[in-house]
Amino acid sequence: MSSLSEYDDLKQFEKTTWKSNLTRRVDSFREVINEGNNFEEFFGKEYLEKLTEKSARLNSLTIKLLIFYSIIMFSLYSAQNLQDVELRILGYSFKNLGAYKEFILFIAAVVTPISALVGAYKKYIDALIKECIAKIAPDENARDFYKHIWADYVADSLFKKSPKDERIRDHGFYVLLTAFIGLVLS
Repeated sequence: MSSLSEYDDLKQFEKTTWKSNLTRRVDSFREVINEGNNFEEFFGKEYLEKLTEKSARLNSLTIKLLIFYSIIMFSLYSAQNLQDVELRILGYSFKNLGAYKEFILFIAAVVTPISALVGAYKKYIDALIKECIAKIAPDENARDFYKHIWADYVADSLFKKSPKDERIRDHGFYVLLTAFIGLVLS
């Protein structure tokens, strides 16, 4: 009898699921839009349009922050062995860049969490877009094509889902091209 109660005590630990804050928020959003006619009444296509505009703005901001951070890191790297030497890049000259290394490093330390915060918020907005598209187009095959109206999925043209037919294999050139692109990106 005691072994049965011990088994029941251990079984409760199997039900523990760990979710990130993003997953919990998206799950609660899914519950809200699936409840009654909430999606048609409060959200709808207008909401989805505004979300996609916001996602595009956040993507633009992320790219700008990446470029700014790259410039900061390049200037920090180039000032590594400079004392009072003038640095010239594309006609612009920077004097005494070595004296401002700490300030440049401070700017990089400030840009990094801002970039992470913007990236996390963009990921949240994209998850909301995905849930809205799933509500509008419940069929997964239709949704796979319908999602391109609202969001940019550039990788869909390059990378494909694994085929359902096991006899179909990728062409060797496709595998080589995909490996080359992965190597270039890394």
